[in-house]
Amino acid sequence: MCARAKKIACLTAVVLFGPFVSANLLDHPESYLESPGADSNDAKYERRNLMMKPDGKWTFNPVVYGLLHIMESGSAEINGKLSMNSERVCGAKGYSYDAYNANERFIKQVRPSLRKGKTVVTGDIYSKIDPSYSRNNVPFKYMKEIGFEDCDYVVFDAAATEWGNSFSKWFKPLELHVPCRDPIDLLMSMCHHQGIEFSCKENFDEEVNKCLTGGAKFVMSELTRDNINLKCFGAPSGTIAYLDYMKPRLQVKALLGKYARRDFEPPRSKEDECVWKNDDYRMRLQDHLKHESDFKDYFEFCDECMVSEKNLLLD
Repeated sequence: MCARAKKIACLTAVVLFGPFVSANLLDHPESYLESPGADSNDAKYERRNLMMKPDGKWTFNPVVYGLLHIMESGSAEINGKLSMNSERVCGAKGYSYDAYNANERFIKQVRPSLRKGKTVVTGDIYSKIDPSYSRNNVPFKYMKEIGFEDCDYVVFDAAATEWGNSFSKWFKPLELHVPCRDPIDLLMSMCHHQGIEFSCKENFDEEVNKCLTGGAKFVMSELTRDNINLKCFGAPSGTIAYLDYMKPRLQVKALLGKYARRDFEPPRSKEDECVWKNDDYRMRLQDHLKHESDFKDYFEFCDECMVSEKNLLLD
């Protein structure tokens, strides 16, 4: 009875995946149901996250990849592009399973209005519950409800505590990727994104606090867990190289699409920003960002990581 059930499972795999399934799968059903190279902390997850190698054999993705979402770091675009072209991407800025239609909806319904300076909701289920959200901007409480058991790549737009809560005792290790950007450049981009003009006042605390948002997303004490391995890459300058790095590590989709950028902000001009015209002021501001701001943990980590073997793009 048991052997017959295994045979049926293998026949189903052949019907679904056709020539991609190794010819000897039917003779060795255990290779499909129990991958010998898989390490799992919990038997109920042993059949999760299967991927097929070029030789037709099944294997497990050895880790769960994660991306820390930081505003103006290129992380939203990375999430969007990976969800369009790779399987099992679960992100605050898009999921693989509905990325194609979410992208089409944005192109046809939202982008024309944005070009005219108007704001429009997407009309999807999430936006009907809360207009500030959509399938391209998924509330974290919905992500937790869906779960991460079948995710190969996860993007959180949430406090650092949520990574530990979700993955510190997960059945596979989490390799968490952190996009690192120059402190002044990040601050100015955040100001620009929020329509705030940084005026270079002698006391810059108030303007820094208005522009620099999301410091709770990176707290070193919350991310230093046995099951979480932190790595980094330069952002947004390294976005293309990072996407190339991830491409062979995720399963490609059968139907690929071109990701439509979600923002229509006017280009940022450094020539118009006062901070680049005064070296002494800029150095004081940078020192404040690195040692006193809510992003001090993030900047300290990036300074060390970017010159170490944990830099994913370091030659």
